[in-house]
Amino acid sequence: MGSPEEELKAYGPQQWLAHAWSSLVRGAASARHGFHVGQLASIAADGAPQVRTVVLREVSVEARQLLCHTDRRSGKCAELAAAPRVAWHFYDARRKLQLRLHGRAEVHVEGVLWARRWQASSLGSRRCYLTTDAPGTPQNAWDSGFPAPLRERRPELAESEAGRANFAVVATTIERLDLLWLSARGHRRLRFAWSPAAPGGGRWDGGWVTP
Repeated sequence: MGSPEEELKAYGPQQWLAHAWSSLVRGAASARHGFHVGQLASIAADGAPQVRTVVLREVSVEARQLLCHTDRRSGKCAELAAAPRVAWHFYDARRKLQLRLHGRAEVHVEGVLWARRWQASSLGSRRCYLTTDAPGTPQNAWDSGFPAPLRERRPELAESEAGRANFAVVATTIERLDLLWLSARGHRRLRFAWSPAAPGGGRWDGGWVTP
């Protein structure tokens, strides 16, 4: 059997597409994977781009969705409500693989998806939603924002429930995907777009482009 790199060199467009999605699934599942953390870009009220680093929490290949968590008090929630078009960027340095994805985001602050993701959140993650002030609130000096009893420890399960009111899930439905694999013998790049009108409920169309 050849090396992983040799196998990748033999991939055709659909194999690369499947590899991209499986890499995202692995990234959501493991903090050690290069795709566990990505960049999410949105459009601010003044038309300027906004980019921030987020943790990829869940991926649905069938629904073409990427999920991340945020504080519903943050500025990005208002931005996404006004302008839901977003872009994601991932780069796995070890595997030399870059993904750029475009789609439309929806902020969930209630419902089955939101409740499921809250239940899946660790106590350490829930602590982030217990800050006294909203993200971005000006301060006279550095302050973690946590209430005094939680400044040096994680909350107990019952304490963490107060953060539920500030918890939100951002679900992005992907419409376009651009893949770039770096290789000293020649980079490989592919571009795909979702065609909803295709037979069978839609399909990914695309193929090779110049790196």
